[in-house]
Amino acid sequence: MNPFIENIILSVAFPLLLIFLLLFTKKLLNRFIPFARTRLLYHIFSLSAGFFSFLLLRRLRVHPYIKQTGYAIFSFLLIALITRCLIIWYKESYIPAHQEIQIPFLLIDIIRWLILLAVLFIILRAFFNISLTGIFATSAVATAVIGFALQDILKNFFAGITLNMEIPFKRGDWIEIGGSIGEVVGMSWRATKIKTIEGNFVIVPNANIAQENIVNYSAHQKTLARYVNVGVHYRFPPKLVKDIIKEAVLSTEGVLKKPEPVTRLITFKDFSVEYQCKFWIRDYPNLYNIEDAVKSKIWYFFKENEIEIPFPIRTIYTHKGVKTGKKEIGAIVSLLEQVQIFAPLTKQEIAKLARQFILGYFARGEKLIHEGEEGSTFFIIKEGKVSVNVTIGDRVKKVKFLGASDFFGEMSLLTGEKRSATIIAEEETEVLILDREDFALILKKKPAIADGISKILALRKAELGEKTKIIKSQKDAKKKTEARSILKKIRNVFELKKRK
Repeated sequence: MNPFIENIILSVAFPLLLIFLLLFTKKLLNRFIPFARTRLLYHIFSLSAGFFSFLLLRRLRVHPYIKQTGYAIFSFLLIALITRCLIIWYKESYIPAHQEIQIPFLLIDIIRWLILLAVLFIILRAFFNISLTGIFATSAVATAVIGFALQDILKNFFAGITLNMEIPFKRGDWIEIGGSIGEVVGMSWRATKIKTIEGNFVIVPNANIAQENIVNYSAHQKTLARYVNVGVHYRFPPKLVKDIIKEAVLSTEGVLKKPEPVTRLITFKDFSVEYQCKFWIRDYPNLYNIEDAVKSKIWYFFKENEIEIPFPIRTIYTHKGVKTGKKEIGAIVSLLEQVQIFAPLTKQEIAKLARQFILGYFARGEKLIHEGEEGSTFFIIKEGKVSVNVTIGDRVKKVKFLGASDFFGEMSLLTGEKRSATIIAEEETEVLILDREDFALILKKKPAIADGISKILALRKAELGEKTKIIKSQKDAKKKTEARSILKKIRNVFELKKRK
């Protein structure tokens, strides 16, 4: 064979054939053997193929320059493959057996590249007699240009070195960086890879990590504190609630027995007393499932012990007062005799009605009723002072004040109309409260009094209209028409039959 053609085949065709053989072998190994094992087998096969090529190269008669280049390439690849095999052995065999001693992977990569760079320089000097001084001298300007162009990459590189020196976290730790929470699954010279609880992979550049606050949930101790809040009805004593919450949390799988859960009363809300329970877990990847189980357990334990989690509702509580006794009946009768709407009632009926009233107490600034809300109660002020507030446009204006013996809420009680004003206690106020159901007992026995009550309500409404017409700009209705309208509403509310 022509020596020139032989040199071409050996310098071009044979390397290409060798590369194709290596790639085919890698693909074949990946198909039948798990990836973690194929890497080491592949590198061993590559070493064998390279050694075979080295022996073949020595026996062939080729140009000395080609043979020298082949020796140089084989020497470099031999060192590269040996270092690669050592790294694979360290990651897959040494680390699992020696968890307490670990060298950061980034530092291993840096050492590997420094070794390969040193080997490359030695080979260039030994095989080709190339002076490294000239290379460094002529590449100073090029190095500056490349460094400027790759400044972001260099930032990540040096940030990675800093992170590996300080070791704020390691592989397997659960951390929070820039709003992302997950497990550290890898670190390179450029970025850190995090696997979130949802299973997503987040790649965070090392330069960003160096500038962010890092929360390491796995540092020093493997336990993690979590919190759960729950609102409970006011009528349940705190000690009982705390004991039940603690029992529920301790019975949840995934919650540690030590340290024990701690339950505190946090605040008093409009409709509930809020408690917070602090508990500890170790299985951070299962965090959401554990929190769900804790909340579910609390719900079931509350149900078993008849502990109520209230809805956000607004209710007028009269727990400070009880049904009026004999001593108060006389005073209440005197008050009722002064109330216009009860004028059609006899003394016996008023005395009977007085027994249906309940005492209620309101502090200064507390709202007794709210404008626009449904209502079925009637109020008589026994002691204290309240203000009547109405909404005009987008403003709330204080229209008048009511004191002892005054009353309000009669339209809602008798006709079912919504509250026409908001009543606010201006000082500590004691009121008598009558519910529609209690008044219905008298009204159904004597439906005729509905006529008299409707006329009085019409007159009272007309008087109120005169006082507020400048504010409300409303027209007065005829009293007879208003009385008939009110009477119709009373009959509908109390289901009274029309007199024939």
